[in-house]
Amino acid sequence: MVIMQFIYIYEHNMTYAALYSMAVLPVVSLIAAMLLRRGLVVHDELSSEEIIKGDVIKYTVTISNKSLLPCTGLHICFNADEMGLASDIQNLRLSMPPLGNRAISFSVGAKYRGSYSVGIKSITLYDILGIFSFRQKHQSSISFLVNPRIRELQPPALKTSISEAANRASLNEDYSLVSDLRRYQPTDGFKKIHWKASAKRNELISKLFHSAQQESVIIFTDNSRKGVLLEHILELEDKIVEALVSVMASLQGHTYTLHCMGVEPASGNLGQLYGIAAATEFVKNESFEACFESYVLQHDEATNIIVLAQNISNQLEASLCKLAEAGKTVHLIYFEKHTASLKSRISKLEDFGIFCSQPI
Repeated sequence: MVIMQFIYIYEHNMTYAALYSMAVLPVVSLIAAMLLRRGLVVHDELSSEEIIKGDVIKYTVTISNKSLLPCTGLHICFNADEMGLASDIQNLRLSMPPLGNRAISFSVGAKYRGSYSVGIKSITLYDILGIFSFRQKHQSSISFLVNPRIRELQPPALKTSISEAANRASLNEDYSLVSDLRRYQPTDGFKKIHWKASAKRNELISKLFHSAQQESVIIFTDNSRKGVLLEHILELEDKIVEALVSVMASLQGHTYTLHCMGVEPASGNLGQLYGIAAATEFVKNESFEACFESYVLQHDEATNIIVLAQNISNQLEASLCKLAEAGKTVHLIYFEKHTASLKSRISKLEDFGIFCSQPI
């Protein structure tokens, strides 16, 4: 009614032209947005699929407008709010010229080890007039793995049993792998003499072989999930796994066996077991103390025991002391907060000859 009155009062060719323009422009804008929609391409990628905790990678979003029309309104929303994820990713509002390209990079990392994902949640395209909007079907998710970092630790003191030392000197050496040379010792035997090296040096030289058996070392990890707040749980679990791989790295030159609840024991060295340790899963409703006590009662083959425990309970304390009384070398790494009661327990364990430490 208002428009009709306006035309009646200001009837003129320009009035009709303006009226037709008002009616046609939204249609033109809609058609242009629909054409532009077909020529809009968005691609995202990560610079790496695997990093060490503390490192960052680049998450790059590339927008290409392959149309001859300008893009005046584009809104991109991201999935980047996962617990533990550290990034500067922000939702984008931008415009694109005809046949234009634009690449935007963000830094991505994580506070804890584990698997994370980032990606595009939605892409919304607006027409030139801002009247219409189109939601692009582009939900993407790119995963990356954050491995625990290795901290430098003092190698734990390990004990070699008499039987192991004797075996290493004879049966448990791999005679196909020579590790070094030394002056001949009376106990070496003629099989170990390196005749060519002896001829050159005018003295008997013995070959040293790689040992097929090192000191027996078993690492027990308390991978029970405890706590209520997810942030605190993730922080504690990250500390435990980081301490585990750091202990493994400090045992350079040794093979060892990893024991965790819910998985079969695995033996090897750092290169062979790092991936297994990094992927340690924490389980609910499992008692580490009971599992550890069961092992102590049923097995006696290990000379060195390394235990990573969240808390030092009476049950765990009794098991550790039993191992120490049996002549085992026991190292305890604990993650419990210091209290008067904990100080008393640590003092008792150290009196039994158990090495106790807390990771930084």
